[in-house]
Amino acid sequence: PGDVVLTEDHTYSAALSNIRGVGATACGIAADAQGIIPEKLEERCRVLAEKKASFVGIYLIPVGANPSGAVMSEERIKRIYDIASKYDLWIMEDCA
Repeated sequence: PGDVVLTEDHTYSAALSNIRGVGATACGIAADAQGIIPEKLEERCRVLAEKKASFVGIYLIPVGANPSGAVMSEERIKRIYDIASKYDLWIMEDCA
């Protein structure tokens, strides 16, 4: 309870329900046609870290995001993984 999970601004509603169901808060990050924008993710992580917030992970749909249909490039996925590593965040990839 009280943890923050980072997601795309608009993401799969069942994932949001599951995040909230365990007492966490979903925090939307701006996205474009390739999904989460790494610069926006980095900015949000920096702000949360400065506030000493308990942000623990990132929920991603790298291929065929719901509802946007976004497909992430390998380069973008790597950038997101690098940010997650920097801030010691887990990544949950929804590849269904």
